[in-house]
Amino acid sequence: MKNFIKPFQSFVNENRESGYYPPGTEFDPSAPWNQNDPDIQRENDWIDSRGAKERIKFDLLASDYNEFAILKSLEDGDLYVAYLAGDEIEEYMPKYAEAVGRDEDGDTEYEYTDAEMDDEAIIAMASDNADQAGNGLSDWEEGCVICKIDAELAESLINDFEKWASKNKKYGKMLEVIRSGMSMNEAELRDRNVKVKLDRIYELKNRIKELTEETKAINSELKEFDTDIKPVFDAMKVLNDRIATTERYVIKITRFGGPADNPSYAKAIEQSLEQVDDAAKAIINECVRLNTGVKNNTHQYDIEKVDENLSDKAKALIGKIKAKVISLVDRFKSAFNRKIEKIDAANASLEKLASTKV
Repeated sequence: MKNFIKPFQSFVNENRESGYYPPGTEFDPSAPWNQNDPDIQRENDWIDSRGAKERIKFDLLASDYNEFAILKSLEDGDLYVAYLAGDEIEEYMPKYAEAVGRDEDGDTEYEYTDAEMDDEAIIAMASDNADQAGNGLSDWEEGCVICKIDAELAESLINDFEKWASKNKKYGKMLEVIRSGMSMNEAELRDRNVKVKLDRIYELKNRIKELTEETKAINSELKEFDTDIKPVFDAMKVLNDRIATTERYVIKITRFGGPADNPSYAKAIEQSLEQVDDAAKAIINECVRLNTGVKNNTHQYDIEKVDENLSDKAKALIGKIKAKVISLVDRFKSAFNRKIEKIDAANASLEKLASTKV
């Protein structure tokens, strides 16, 4: 009997309710407090399986776990930014299977709820999209899910994250990662910023050079109108000189000028550059229109036949063409004068910015 009483008392003691739960429920296996930690399930769950290491292509450095993540490529160490607010991340996000009771057959019922985004989901999504990764700001703005961070994209992200860092410290962490991960000191960052801005200017200079050569080719075939077309060459030379002035100011500003991290200062620089860009492109378009117009008008007469024995009819035709060429050139000069004033005004602003002390 003693051998029976002792185990029975032990059973009673072990199953005696503490009083902290509703009567009769403390040891109920279906009660929420008696459930194991919820099972984590993912629609795409390779990240949790054996061999996942071989598929992982990134290391997560920082994230706000809402919109952005900064990752490092395990292959070459380059930095990437991932966009987390799209549908692409959902299949990787963990879902918790939580017991909520029992069904009519007595089996445990589960409810699946979306969990907060975790590191594994971000790494898996980025790894699966690595082959479609973009490169730089233009691809990022086109909507790439993951994109390699170059100097231009780094500058854009830094500008955005600086505005939000005061409200969310996670942006401060991402700022720190981008700056250190890109291995830039202040001088190096400014030099890269110079290149980004000067790329636009180089593009304009190359287009001016191409158009000048095109106009020369047209003029070489139309010696009769050499004097009439000469103002175009003069104007394009002036435009090239003005663009060179813009280039000098941009270099001086970016390397030695005022506080480029000041939003109003940076905006003023960008506005002046846009003004130069727009005006120069307008002049270039007028030059294209001029060249097209000259060719369309002079095809009426084979200029190679022009000599001292021109008939009165041929001379009249040349005079008519000459009048049209002069009209086209006058239109070009008028547009040129308006737009060059805008470039001069923009360069004056850049000159003032260049003199701002740090």
